[in-house]
Amino acid sequence: MVLSNPLHSDRMGYQFYPAFAFWAFDRLVRVLRLLVFNHGYFGLSSRSGTFNATAELVTDGFVRIRFRRPAHLHWSPGQSGFLTMPSVSTIPFESHPFTIANADLPRDGSLTPDEKSSSDQSHSLAGSKELVFIVKTRGGFTSRLDKIATTSHSLKVFFDGPYG
Repeated sequence: MVLSNPLHSDRMGYQFYPAFAFWAFDRLVRVLRLLVFNHGYFGLSSRSGTFNATAELVTDGFVRIRFRRPAHLHWSPGQSGFLTMPSVSTIPFESHPFTIANADLPRDGSLTPDEKSSSDQSHSLAGSKELVFIVKTRGGFTSRLDKIATTSHSLKVFFDGPYG
């Protein structure tokens, strides 16, 4: 007597297609976000080099990644973003989430009176157009990033975010 397993029947395709459709939609949205946030690299803008980043060794085991932000990008404290670094990755479009380490301050330096009195350092950074990440190095991807920070200091970064 042969028992039929309901999970291995011909009807499995009907259950698989919706899951595949959600996965494909997620991948499509992710590619579109990469294009929108990094259009300078793909020849869709006259401004190139927007995401040329510098990697600096802050202290033993920590790397600071800095790159100029586009005008349309704004974030709040505690948000994160996915960074894709082709020169560091071993897999094409390998992304890793990192928390943004600096605040999104107004470009024109227009701070409220409370913000101006809270810190002179915040006021001096008001015109900053950089996005900063502090990365703790471990193994694999971050150890390769650490090697780049100690040697060449420059790399290309694709940014997807902010999230959170």
